[in-house]
Formats: sequence, C-alpha cells, structure tokens
Amino acid sequence: MGLCQHAVVHIHFLLLVLAEGTTRVYYLGIREVEWDYAPLRRNEITGQSITDDLAASNFLQPAKNRIGSIYKKSVYKQYVDSTYTTEVPKPTWLGFLGPIIQAEVGDTIRVHLKNFATRPFTVHPHGVFYEKDSEGSQYPDTSSQDLKKDDAILPGGNHTYTWTVPEDHGPTTDDPACLTWIYHSHIDAPKDIATGLIGPLLICKEAGMEAFYEVRNCSYQDTEPELKGKLRKYYIAAKEVQWNYGPTGFDQSTGQNLQEPHSFSELFFKKSSTRIGGTYWKAKFVEYTDGTFRVEKERPKEEKYLGILGPVIKAEVGDTIQVTFANKASWPFSIQPHGVFYRKEWEGTLYHDGFSRNGAPVKPLGNFTYRWTVPQHVGPTAADPPCLTWMYSSAVDPTRDTNSGLVGPLLICRPGTLSEQNKQKDVDREFYLLFGVFDENLSWYLDANLKYFLRKEEAFEDQGFMESNRMHAINGFMFSNLPGLDICKGERVSWHLLGLGTEADVHGAVFQGNTVLMDGMRRDAASLFPHTFATALMQPDNEGTFEVYCQTSNHYQSGMRERYSVQQCGKKEPFLHRRFERVRTVYIIAEEVDWDYAPDRSWELERHNGSGEESYGNIFLSHGNGLLGSKYKKAVYREYTDGTFKTPKNRTNGEEHLGILGPFIWAEVGDILNIVFKNNATRPYSIHAHGIVEKSERELEAAAPGEIATYRWDVPERSGPGPNNSACVSWVYYSKVDPVKDLFSGLVGPLKVCRKGMLDVDGRVKGVSREFALLFLVFDENQSWYLEENVKNYAGRADGPHFRQEEKEFLESNKMHAINGKLYANLPGLTMYQGDQVNWYLLGMGQEVDVHTVHFHAETFIYQRGKSYRADVVDLFPGTFEMVEMLVGNPGTWLLHCHVADHIHAGMETLFTVLPRPDPVLMDADSDEEIPPDSKDDAHQILVFGTKVAAEKVAATLLLLTITGIVLLLVACALLGVIVYLQRQRRLRRNRRSILDEGFKLMSTKQQSI
Repeated sequence: MGLCQHAVVHIHFLLLVLAEGTTRVYYLGIREVEWDYAPLRRNEITGQSITDDLAASNFLQPAKNRIGSIYKKSVYKQYVDSTYTTEVPKPTWLGFLGPIIQAEVGDTIRVHLKNFATRPFTVHPHGVFYEKDSEGSQYPDTSSQDLKKDDAILPGGNHTYTWTVPEDHGPTTDDPACLTWIYHSHIDAPKDIATGLIGPLLICKEAGMEAFYEVRNCSYQDTEPELKGKLRKYYIAAKEVQWNYGPTGFDQSTGQNLQEPHSFSELFFKKSSTRIGGTYWKAKFVEYTDGTFRVEKERPKEEKYLGILGPVIKAEVGDTIQVTFANKASWPFSIQPHGVFYRKEWEGTLYHDGFSRNGAPVKPLGNFTYRWTVPQHVGPTAADPPCLTWMYSSAVDPTRDTNSGLVGPLLICRPGTLSEQNKQKDVDREFYLLFGVFDENLSWYLDANLKYFLRKEEAFEDQGFMESNRMHAINGFMFSNLPGLDICKGERVSWHLLGLGTEADVHGAVFQGNTVLMDGMRRDAASLFPHTFATALMQPDNEGTFEVYCQTSNHYQSGMRERYSVQQCGKKEPFLHRRFERVRTVYIIAEEVDWDYAPDRSWELERHNGSGEESYGNIFLSHGNGLLGSKYKKAVYREYTDGTFKTPKNRTNGEEHLGILGPFIWAEVGDILNIVFKNNATRPYSIHAHGIVEKSERELEAAAPGEIATYRWDVPERSGPGPNNSACVSWVYYSKVDPVKDLFSGLVGPLKVCRKGMLDVDGRVKGVSREFALLFLVFDENQSWYLEENVKNYAGRADGPHFRQEEKEFLESNKMHAINGKLYANLPGLTMYQGDQVNWYLLGMGQEVDVHTVHFHAETFIYQRGKSYRADVVDLFPGTFEMVEMLVGNPGTWLLHCHVADHIHAGMETLFTVLPRPDPVLMDADSDEEIPPDSKDDAHQILVFGTKVAAEKVAATLLLLTITGIVLLLVACALLGVIVYLQRQRRLRRNRRSILDEGFKLMSTKQQSI
C-alpha cells in the first residue's frame, strides 16, 4: 500500500508541474514622447506632399487653429529588466502601440510597470484572469485600500500586476490557436487610450505559440492557378440619369404626400428656391447586350427593385469574369470589385504603389476590359452559405463615385450552384438590397444639380440644405417607393444585403413579420456598415405586407424603409402540419412614471474624482442652467398577476435588474403567447415583438388610453434558435404606434424564445443559475412624447420646450446613455455566485450613436456560431440581440460597461457582483424556513467537487468516481511496480557483473602470483 501511495504522490506532482505553465515576465515603462502621425510629410496613398493635399493638410499641417501632425503622447515601452535602461526593440509597424504581450493557457503573466510620465496611469488587460490587486482599473468597487494600489500608479511609482491564463480564459477548441486581446490604461479609459496607452495581448492554446516562430516556404507562384470554369462576360457602362428617390410622390406606407408640411419626408422632397427636392442627376451602372454599347439590356420586371444598383454580376468558383466597361459619363470612373482575385492592372483604383494601370481612371468616352478570376481560396467555405454577397463600385474617388450612384452587387457561389439561366438553383427568389445614405453634397454632380434645379448662392444660405441632400435610401428609394419585393408563402428566398456610406451608415436591416437564417443563426435583422455584406435566407410563413427597414431610429424616420409582400400563391404549404401545444397568458400595463436615471450620484462623483460641476455626468444629471436633471416622466411596461390589473407582479427572483424594461417574456418553440395589454397611459400605445408571428387582427393597432387589447403571438420553430444558436435566442418588444417616439418614451422589453423542453416552470433555462437581460440604449428624451411636460416639470419653465430646443447643450443633456434605464452604476440586482452558469441577453436599439461594445471585467464568456468561441466584449447595434453564456469564477465587484469612449463618460456603466460560493447548509427537514428564491432551482442539488448534481444521482456519481479512482490507482500501482521491478533487475545485473568482475580480478591475481 505504501508503494501505491508513493506512486500517487509522484503522479500528482507530475500533473502539477505539467499544468503549471510558464511565468512570463514583462518590464513595461510608461514614457512620454513626441509622436508624429506623418513623419514622411506626404500622403503615401496619393504620393502628394501634405501641403498639396487639401484633405491631409486639414489634419497634418500646423496652423493658428491646428496642431499639425506632432502630438505629445504617453506610450508603453518594454525593457529587458527592472533597471528600465535598455529598451526591447519592437517592429516599426506597431506604431505607438505597446509591445506584444503573449502567453499560453496555463501561463502566468507578470507585468512590472513603472510610470515615467507626469500623471497617473495603469495597465488593465482583457481576456485573462486577475484578482482585484491586478485589475488596473480605477472605479468604486468596495475593495480595501490594499487591493486598490493597482488602480493608479503615480508618476515615478511602480506596481507588479499578476495575470493568469486558466483554461476557462483560453481559446476554445473551436477558436483559432490564439485570441487577440488588448491591454490599456484604465484610470480614465477614453482619455488614457487616446493618450496612447494601449497594446496587443495574445492568448494562445498550449503550444499554440510555436506559430510565432515558424517561417514557411509557401511556394509562392507568380502565375494564376488554372481555372476550368466558365468565362462570364458583362458589358457595363456608366451612364448619367435623373434619379427620383420617391417617384410616386407619396409615402406608400402611410399614403402621405412626400411634401406634406412638417412631415419627415418634407425635408428631402420639398422643392424650393433653396431645396433640390427628390430628383438628382446621378451616374448609374447600366448593362448592355454587347461590346458595341448600343443596346441596353432590358431589366426584367422581377429586377425592377434593383433601382440605382448596377446589374448583378455572378460567378462560381473556377470561373473567370470579364467586364468590358464603357464610360458614358462626364467624369472619370472605374470598376473595383470585392471578393474576387485580380492583378494590379484590373484593380480599378489608383494610388501611389509603383504600378501604372489603365483601368483607373477610365476617362469619359473611354473603355477598358477588366478580368477577374474566382479561384478556390476566394469562394465560399464549408461554413458559408452557397453564395457570398459582395459589391463592385467605381473607385477613382471612392467617396464621390459611390455617392454619385456607381455601385452594384456581385455574387460568388460554389461550383454547380448557378443554373443555365444564371439563377441560384436551390432558391426560388433572390433580392439584392443596398442600405446607404447617398450624400448628394459629396456627389460629382452637386454643381450640376444646383445649376439645373436652383440658384447656388441661395442654397448655401439655407441651414437645412446640406441635410436635405442626404438621402436615406434602400436601392435608391425612400419612404416605401421601392417596387417589386413580392414573395410567395413558403418560397425559399435569398436576401443579399449591402452597406455603403460614411460613419453615419450604421444600419440594422430588419425584416418585419418573418425571420431569416444567417450563418445558421436565427435573426430578423442584419448589421451593415460601409462595404460590409450579408446573406440571409428566408422561408416566409406569415402572409401580408411587411416593412423591410433600418432599425436605426433617425434612418427610419428619414425614409430608409420599404415594403415586401408575402402572398398565398397556390403553392404547396410547407407549414400545414404546424402544431402549438401550450398557451401562456401575460398581463401587461403601459403606465406613466417619474423615472430617475441616477438617483444616487455618489458612485459617479467618486469615479470621476470631482465635484458635481467637474464630473462628466454633470450635463446629464444637474438642473443648472435650465437643464432637466436625471428625472423624466416616461411610460413603462409592467406585468400584473391577472386580467383585473389590480395587483402588479413583484420583481423578485433575479428580476430587479430589469430597470426600465418591461417584464422578461419567455416562450418555447410550439407555444402561443396571449398578451393582454391595458393602456393606462395618456396616449395610444401598443406591443409589437420581433421574431414571433403576430396573429392578432390588431397586431400593430394602438390601444387607446384606458383600453384593453389582446395580442396573439405564435412561436413556431422559425422563431426559435437556429441550428447554430445557443438554447435560446433573444428578441425585443416595444410599442410601434410611433416606433421612435414610443421607444424613447420608455416602452421596451426583452423576449426570449428557447428550444422545446429547455425551460423550467418559471421560464429559466434548465441548468442555468441566473439570467440577465440588458438594454444598451441612449434614451433621447428630446424625442420622447413627454418632452414638453418634462421641461415644465423639471426645468422650472412654463413656456414649453421651444425656449432651448435648438441649443446643443440642452439637446445633449437629454441623451441618457443608459443600461436598462440607469446611469453610473445605479442599476441594481446583477449579483451571482462563483460557479454559477449565467446567461446574458444583450439588446441593441436606437440611433447612429448606439454602437455599443459591451465589456465584462474579470470574466470571459462563450458565444455560439455553430461552434463555441470565447470573448469578453459583445458588439451591439440597433436591431441586434445577442445571448452569451458565462461561467462566473472570479469573486468581487466588477465593472460592466460600454467601451465606446464618450459612452463611458456619459454613464453607460454598471457593476456586477460575484459572491464566493457559500458552504452548503444542512436544513432540518421540519424547518419552516423558506428556501431563498435564487436557490429554489438548486434545492434538490448537491455540490460535488464544485459541480451541482441532482440528489438522486449523487450515489451513482460517487460510485462512478470511486471506481474510476480505484482503476486509476491500480494502473498507477502497476506502472510503478513495473518501474520498481525493472530497477531491481537492473540492480541485480549490476551486482552480477560486479561479482564476475571481482572473480576475474581474483583469478588474474592468482595467475600473476603463480
């Protein structure tokens, strides 16, 4: 037995050694430097000097009102040891980024930081495990002073940060070999990062860092691979046209005239001496029948919806695309594609790279033939849909060319996907939609439009002129003027979505009434940005006319919304056998409340180290100078126990965090939800949900004040998780009488739909300890129905909202950067225990500013895309809803915030607390003590080696563990026995050799004596 114990000790020690990993030591110094953003003093793209390049000189040329290209900054530098005298060189391409910190799973990272700068800084990491004394982030978290020494390293001071990389922080099996993270200073994170204190952090799988030092001979070939597919020829010209963004003259959704006074459309379509109206000179890609460019190829009826877009260019892997381009316009243009392979002469854009090319620009009346190929490496992967959506556009001046109208879709498919008619074989209909704000102020044809439609001098005196020329369009149409989006129920529809524009072009392309699959994920919206693309597959089951629109509020108001219709075309129904097995009824009231975004300012003032007037939050929370402060009248959804609407349902059992949100509505696939809605507010409201099938006759009809309305929501399979989703999918519900003003007034709530059998009787996912729903939204109180009342009640003025409504400070003060309606850590209830499995349902809505990067300190999470991937930041945009899974393991109170710089300053931060797992308490069977609400689901579970196990399975689990332990022990003993036996045999052989040697020596001695 002693031998076996000896073996176990040695094996355990060996495992500890193997698991311990490496301690990687970094000496970082913070130094102040003079950083030159353009040391070569020229624009390397165009080859022009800074002084000759107007755009570059605005940023880089010093003047009385400009700094120029050189700025004082603070940066991280790496040193060889604690003397900080010898700097470790880094690649020049890192610029002012700090050195690359890298580690593997099992490693420990020890960062010795010394601050040589003139103000306090820190270093805070993403993606690794740390305790409070190594977080490097300054905020009120109830920690002791000993644990806060890392929060601010004073000038001349130093601190050692210790970070570890346990397996639950490393790349998953589905992740790449290394995950990219960052480290940065986090006293005032936005300012610290802008100052220059940021660097890359790489966390790799065990042995994954070998790739850093492996240089392969990739056998680069200068010749293109031989392609055996088709040669696909296209003849495309740039042609000038007069384009009308609203050809019917009416908003086809409402029937309202586009020039109706005080309507949103009036700004864009009213024609006057200072407004162009809805018609502009533009350039458009037009397809011709052959290279003579005499006969335009007629666009069939089913392609009329393409609008301003050029013809759809399609190819399969192995094909060659030959595009003959004729420039019939009056400006130089070209064609540049995404998603294909081309040589320099066929790139379609001109910049200073040492190559000359004829394809950019193509002068007026000139022509050029482009040749692009589709080798295997640019085609769809196994995880992609059969066809990838791309785009082509003119790129002589990418900004002016595209705003002039020169853009079109490009489709690259797997071999065998396209029919002889150039249609996708497994798709009944395909649509290509471009979401973009065409800024006619940046078009080549602005002067032509001014001369043709109005007098130039008067136009520029009109303050609204520039905005009136920013046309929020889908395929060049606004306010439901896009024709031809007609679908039959049950058809397989492929939507190909394209983004274009500027930083304002943050689009949530939403399909009302039906859902889509994107990369196997169930959605009803796609996030689009300039030159990003998405492919969405739909099989509509909901008849009617629905909107396809941009969820970004100001884009929706400005006309970026169209309609598609789903009809019963007499085809065989794929949905006839759909069954619903359970009906749940939820009673909800819309009621008006006085909502305080930040009832307690103590955290905010401590966080930003100042008095109220010095805090970033002062503009949002103070009453000075006629501002409204933190309290506003709002409308909210609240749940009641029954149809009498007398007893509100208390928010307990983990619902305290919901804040301004309505009740967390839940369903499984196959359910029917009856929503009984009473409107106790003073104006009409409704309830509309994403993702589900709204079957009520009054699905979007408003309930008048005091009225009760019942909505029926069916939850078919297409409303639940897709094949690559987690167990549940996030949706949202809100009032849609006026979807923008209703939302900002406060009427919004979370909805989750889960696979059948995944939820317990209380609606919680089985095996999950806690679930939290968080809405990241800048509530724009300037667009609330209650603005006038709030001004009267909280600004102390009786002359209505108009007294300051044009002042920037007043408008900004009413934009409340909230998490569930709370600012500056005022949101309660985000409490959990170490070892809890937590689901986070994260919701994005709002306007262009609502681009949110949700960051969890001290924890990472898993998100699903068919496989499991690790991250600690979630990207949210208007119309995106995400669910992530977190196994919390780091006790403490931690920061949870949007990492967008001005959102941090404006208060989009809160805290979540991880409590140490309490020891199990044995309770008397006769005790009347109630089990705490958070523990009810765990009442029949026992903690075995840190894992919850059902009571009835404990005996079997322990028996299995015992047997496994005995088997491992016997194997270890056997192995050790073999080792001991071999050692004894070796010793015996040595002894025998020794005896023989002695014998030979003795015989030799005797022989010598004889």
